[in-house]
Amino acid sequence: MALTKRFVKEADMDEFSSFFARHWGKSHILARNQTFARWQMNIRNSPAFEGAAVAGVGYFDEDRLMGFMGAMPMPFNLDGVRVSGTWLCNLLAAPETHDSGIGLKLMTSVHSMPFQVIGAVGINLNVIPMYRAMRYVTGDRVPRYIRVLDPDRFTQIVDGDSWRDVAVPTQSAASGLRTEPVTEIPQTWNTAWQRFAEQGYAGTDRDADYITWRYLEHPTFDYNVALTQNAHGEAVGLCVWRIEPIRDSDISVCRLIDLIALSPEAVRALSAFVEDHAHTHDCAMIDHYSTHPIAQSLCSAGWFPEEAAPDCAVPCLFQPLASGRRDMNYVVRFAKRDGKMPIDPARVHIVKSDGDQDRPN
Repeated sequence: MALTKRFVKEADMDEFSSFFARHWGKSHILARNQTFARWQMNIRNSPAFEGAAVAGVGYFDEDRLMGFMGAMPMPFNLDGVRVSGTWLCNLLAAPETHDSGIGLKLMTSVHSMPFQVIGAVGINLNVIPMYRAMRYVTGDRVPRYIRVLDPDRFTQIVDGDSWRDVAVPTQSAASGLRTEPVTEIPQTWNTAWQRFAEQGYAGTDRDADYITWRYLEHPTFDYNVALTQNAHGEAVGLCVWRIEPIRDSDISVCRLIDLIALSPEAVRALSAFVEDHAHTHDCAMIDHYSTHPIAQSLCSAGWFPEEAAPDCAVPCLFQPLASGRRDMNYVVRFAKRDGKMPIDPARVHIVKSDGDQDRPN
């Protein structure tokens, strides 16, 4: 078997779908939806993938795809400075190639591209040592926050009841802030976003263009976006969420996917707005994954961190419902500047949409 490294081109897309069908099953989103694949691994943000149909690197045996590492190239932001970066996704190699070290070859192919930040979320534990050997900093879990909305429905999907001891009373939303749903992200959001980033941020550059592409232009999910403004009409926060009905059940959950706020008051205002919307859909709970300290302000709005109830297993997979707790890990690698890391990797801001962990099953 003679393997050749190259991009997946338009003429390869049917084979691309077949590759994922062979190894991840015909029901996998990449096996059945090329529109989603092109959206997820969009080449528009990186000339490094010019000529490819999807961002990533493949190994072919003639015209048969044998291994693939996907990429989601996009700008990152380090303390208010925009840099090039990518999230990795969809690493897969055919079983007959495993002795060839194809996984390592795929990853080093991405390392040779001009990205200053490379990260991945939700990694198979078996390959974590490989990431560490390549100078990735690893995180065992992205903190998860829970808001119980309907205790009766919540007890039908959760194991354990220690959450009753840690859920705190809700404070009223801050006065003087106005929160409204939006279907277009105003360019004025970029001013608020830059202020947020300059306060000590490292992660995906969540400007208006990114929010529009990642959420409002999603080919499958129906996301909701809300913007919070102060009395002067200045944006001070933004959040994104979606309602997820549990398969084969009359219960729904609300997933708060992104949360950006300039103050704890803005966090509470956004939380209250999402909660009101979730109640109209009879949701049992809301959850939110985030490594950013601002998410801790949710705890003054009736939420609790998942680790505060260690014997309470809140499910995170709902298509279908899968009982038990599952942590979401991550890795990140920075190009060094003058032999030093540009920032402390522990500061990286990660939410569930990063690395496209919020995706159709």
